[in-house]
Amino acid sequence: MSAPPSDLPPGAASKGKAPSHHDAGEVSRALIRAIAEGVVGFEVDLPHRVRYLNPQAERLLGVDERAATGVALADLVTITETACGRSLGGGEPLPVQGGGFEAQVRTRAHPDGFHALLSFMPVADHGDRLAVLTLRDVSARRAAEEKLRLSDKVFEFSAEAIVITDAEATILAVNPAFTWLTGFRPDEAIGQTPRILKSGRQEDRFYADMWQALIEDGYWQGELWDRRKDGSEYPKWLTINAVRDDCRRTTHYVALFSDISERKENENRIRFLAEHDHLTGLPNRRLLETKARQLIASGRRRDSGLALILIDLDRFKNVNDTLGHATGDRLLIEVARRLVDNVRASDTVVRLGGDEFVVLLEGARTVEEVMPVAAKLRETLNHPVVIDGHGLHTPPSIGIALYPQDGADVETLLRNADTALYQVKATGRNAWMFYSGEMNEAVRARLQLEQDLRRSIEDGDFELHFQPQFEAATGRILVWEALLRWNHPTRGQVAPEEFIGTAEETGLILPLGEWVLDAACREAKRWEREGHGLFRIGVNLSARQFSDPGLAAAVRRALADSGLEAGRLELEITESLLMGSHPEVKENLANLKALGIRLTLDDFGTGYSSLAYLKAFAVDRLKIDRLFVRDVDTNENDAAIVRAMISLAQALGLGIVAEGVETESQHAFLRDNGCPETQGFLLGAPMPAGAIGGFLAGLAPS
Repeated sequence: MSAPPSDLPPGAASKGKAPSHHDAGEVSRALIRAIAEGVVGFEVDLPHRVRYLNPQAERLLGVDERAATGVALADLVTITETACGRSLGGGEPLPVQGGGFEAQVRTRAHPDGFHALLSFMPVADHGDRLAVLTLRDVSARRAAEEKLRLSDKVFEFSAEAIVITDAEATILAVNPAFTWLTGFRPDEAIGQTPRILKSGRQEDRFYADMWQALIEDGYWQGELWDRRKDGSEYPKWLTINAVRDDCRRTTHYVALFSDISERKENENRIRFLAEHDHLTGLPNRRLLETKARQLIASGRRRDSGLALILIDLDRFKNVNDTLGHATGDRLLIEVARRLVDNVRASDTVVRLGGDEFVVLLEGARTVEEVMPVAAKLRETLNHPVVIDGHGLHTPPSIGIALYPQDGADVETLLRNADTALYQVKATGRNAWMFYSGEMNEAVRARLQLEQDLRRSIEDGDFELHFQPQFEAATGRILVWEALLRWNHPTRGQVAPEEFIGTAEETGLILPLGEWVLDAACREAKRWEREGHGLFRIGVNLSARQFSDPGLAAAVRRALADSGLEAGRLELEITESLLMGSHPEVKENLANLKALGIRLTLDDFGTGYSSLAYLKAFAVDRLKIDRLFVRDVDTNENDAAIVRAMISLAQALGLGIVAEGVETESQHAFLRDNGCPETQGFLLGAPMPAGAIGGFLAGLAPS
C-alpha cells in the first residue's frame, strides 16, 4: 500500500535537511490518525478500492483497516439520501475533484444510518491515482437543527400565544397567535413588557405571588384577565416557565396563553344549570343553601337579620291532574315571575321543587318588617292566573322563620318555616304564619301520632263500629256503615278526626283502608251466616285510596276472601274527589262499577255540586250532609235545599239518604218530603260488631 500523502507544505525542511520519503509518510500517517473525522483513502478509478482508514473511519464503518484494504468503497459505505442526488457506486466515479455535501449514510457499524458530512479531495502520490473521503457524524447537529426548526414551526403555527422575554421581562419575541389574540403587532410588543396586557382586574398581590413562584419554582400557571389592544377584556389561561443557564441563573421567560372565554361561558352555563331551576330559571335548593349561608355570615358580622319565607301553592295538584303538566308548568312560571316582581332586587326567590318556593329577605329581623311582604305575596298569588281561558286559583300557604331567633343555620330555618307552613295548612290554608316554639310541640305530637299509627296497624289496635241506615217508610235497616275506631294502647279511644288526616298525609291510609275493607266484608258475611239478615255494608274511601291504582284489586281480594257478593258492598266517596277528575279516579270508578259495586256520593251539597259529575260517574246514591239536616225543620232555606236534593235524586233515579237525623221533627220532615232513607243517632248510634245482634233483636216486633 502506498504511503499516505504528505500534508506538509512544499519545500518544508527540518533543521535544513529535507525529510526522507519514509519520514514524510510517517508524519502524514500520524496526522491522519489524529484527525477526529473519519478518513478513507481510496483509488480514484472504479471500483474505488480502499487503500487505508484512520481509527475514526474504522469506528464509523465498523471494519478495521486490514479487512477494508482492497474492498470496494461502495461495499463499506452506502449513501441513501443526499440533497444533491449523489450516490456512491452504481458504476459512476465519485466527485474526487473536491467538494462536500451532507447525506444519510449506512455502514456496518450503523445499519440504520446516520447523518454525515462527506468531503472528497484528490491527493498527489507517486504515480498512484488516489483520493480521500472524510466522514463527519453530524447526526447530533442535524437533530439539534431539526429540533430548532420544529421549535420555530411550533412558535409560528401554535394556536396558543407565545411570548419570550429576557430576565427583566422585556419582550423579545411574540408569535402570530399573540397578535391574533391581543391585537398587538410584533413591532408594537417587542421592547415592551407584558404590562401592556394588564386589565387591572387582579390586585398587585396577585402578581407579587406569581413572580414569587417564578423565582422559587421557575414555573407558574393560572387564570387571569387581560386587555386587548382595542381595550376589550378576556379571561386567559397562562403558563410561564423560567429558562435557566447551567448556573441556575434565569436568562429568559417563556409564556404561553390562550383565550378561555368560551370555556368560561360553558363553565358558567353548567354552574347555572346546576344551581338554577330549569323551568323557572330561579335559584334552586343548592344555591339557596349557598346564598343563605352567605347572608347568615354577613348577618353575624353586621348584626343584621334574615327572613326565610316558605311558600306552598294550595290545590296545585288539581291543576296538574285536570289540565295537564304543561299547564301546571306555565302556572309555576307565572308564580315565579310574580314573586320576583314583588320583592326587592337584593332579595332572593328560590324554587325548591314542585309547587314550593322560598323567598330570602336580606336584612329583615322583625315580624313587623316581614309582615307587609308576606301580605303582599299572599295577595299577588291569590289573583287567578288565566291560561288558555282557564282562571286558575292556587292560593298560597306561607310559613316564615327569622334569623337569628328561629335558627342559626339554613337547615334549621327551613325546618322551622316548614313547621309554620304545616300549621297554616292545618288551620285552613291561604294564610301566612310565623314560626314559634310552640309549633314544635305540635310537630312532635304529629310525629308521635304517625309512629303510633304505624305501630297500631301492625299490632291490630283498630276496630270497626257500625251505624245503621234505615228505610224511612218502614224502619227496615238497609245498610250498615262501617266506621273506623282506634283503641290507642295508652290514650284510649282516639276520634277519627284526630288521626285520619295524618294517615292520609303519610300514606298509612292505604294499609288501614285495606284492613277496613276486609273486616267490613267479613262482618257482613258473618251476620248473614248467623241469620241476622242480608244487609249492604258501607265503607268510606279517602281521596288517597281512590287515587291508588291498586284499589280495585284490594276490593276484589276483600270480596273473594269474605265470600260477600259485590252488590252488597257500597263505597262512599266525597264530592271533592270527583271534582279532581284524576285519571286514576276515573279508572278506579270504571273498574269498581264493572265489579258491580254500589257507589254513594257523600256530603252532597257541600262542594261544587254539579249534574255533570252525577252523569259522568254514575253514582247510585246521594247522601245529604248533616249540615242541611240540622236545621231542616226550622230553617226554610235548608228545607228548600233538602227538598231540591230529594227531587233531583228522584228525577235522576238515584237513591238518597239523609244523615245526622237526631230529632223526631227532622225525621218527620224527611219522611213527609219523600226522603227514602235516613241515618242518625235518633234511629241508631254507631256500635261495635258484637252489639249488633242485640240491637237487631230489640228492633224485632214482640
